[in-house]
Amino acid sequence: METVSIISGILGIFIAAGGFTLATVKMFNKIAKRFEQVEESAKYRKEESIILIKATLAICEGLIQLKCNGPVTTCRDALQEYLIKRGE
Repeated sequence: METVSIISGILGIFIAAGGFTLATVKMFNKIAKRFEQVEESAKYRKEESIILIKATLAICEGLIQLKCNGPVTTCRDALQEYLIKRGE
């Protein structure tokens, strides 16, 4: 009887350790997948920002060609200065 109790206790310990290990691996896989999603969305957000900046510069240039110089010129100059500081 005692050997059966000892064997079942040891078996229970191994099963609990295996379950804990499996749960930990699944948790880390979910975390890794979430990091991949965040990196991918950051990449798309950067591409969208570049498109928006180019569009804003094009709009400013078009308005300047239409002789709307006041705040448009200031905005374009500030945007160009920002881009130069960023190194883009």
